[in-house]
Amino acid sequence: MHHGTFHAREGALVALPAGEAAQATALRDVARAEIMRLKQSRDLAAAIPTAGAATQAATRLMRETLLDHMHQQTRLAVQVIGRLGRSARQGQTDFALIGQNLFSNDAELRAAAIEALESLGDRDLSKELITLLDAPVEQTGQPAFTPAQAIAQLLNGGDMWLRALAVRASADVHLDELSPIIRTLVDDPDPLVRDAAHEVLLAQGEKMSSLHTASLMERILLLREVALFAGLSPEDLKQIAEVTREQRFADSAIVCRQGEPGHELFLVVEGKLQVIKQMGSEQKLIATLGPGECVGEMAIFESLARYATVIAEGEAFTLVLDGDVFKSILHDRPDVALAVLRTLSQRLRNLN
Repeated sequence: MHHGTFHAREGALVALPAGEAAQATALRDVARAEIMRLKQSRDLAAAIPTAGAATQAATRLMRETLLDHMHQQTRLAVQVIGRLGRSARQGQTDFALIGQNLFSNDAELRAAAIEALESLGDRDLSKELITLLDAPVEQTGQPAFTPAQAIAQLLNGGDMWLRALAVRASADVHLDELSPIIRTLVDDPDPLVRDAAHEVLLAQGEKMSSLHTASLMERILLLREVALFAGLSPEDLKQIAEVTREQRFADSAIVCRQGEPGHELFLVVEGKLQVIKQMGSEQKLIATLGPGECVGEMAIFESLARYATVIAEGEAFTLVLDGDVFKSILHDRPDVALAVLRTLSQRLRNLN
């Protein structure tokens, strides 16, 4: 239980028989190990810049991923501490809820979670966990890591996503001293990390073979900027990014026509797209879309007549997501469907 992914560690905990006194020492060790992981995630997140370079997608996603790890590690630590005070397997769901509510923006829910945590099996471990969570991620004192130290640690870590994001973040914050580490990652066993290292070194002017194309990491970061996909995990974004296709348009080329059925989303990588609506005998420019913006979000859910005509302003490079392919992902991955529905629900509430 001390090693492996979060889900593997959580699965091992659930599989443990409850109530055996001989396991108490082992469970305490597991809880302490999870609290140490939580502290490390917190210290690394605190070292990631939140201004300037933090506007870059890779740096933001890296920090958000570390915060997600904190939530997971807290939830597992609470479950382990809870098992120390229970003689039966019952109550696992309650433990998970306590861990979730410790990060709630609702002051009453968070206070209730802290009170519940204090009443669980090991008061010393509970106190250690609460003290750690009470300290803000944005440190006011001396940080445990500098940005360069934090990103270097992530570059050398075992988490593939954080390695790949750290490669891009090193360029965001101009940490050229990390180039020797990044050069070694050109041969990383994971293709996403290799592509990210290749892309960063190429941008730094190093001689490397290159195709004028959007890398998988670039596609993931672009999709992350689409409001519809903002709530998805990096793993889910990767699955969608892998099924997008590239399409280029010459100056004044028609991307889609008003009134025609549409079933694709177009995401701008380079260039601009003009959205023009025919209103009687007149044409009205509704919007001009640049890199990171998209048209056709709803078209990937149902084939409806296009609201407007979209034309390339100069040469444009887009990623295209087919609605049928996207719906097959939603069918196979209900958690992705729920995340997308939550985003749509929030947008509807905002409109009201």
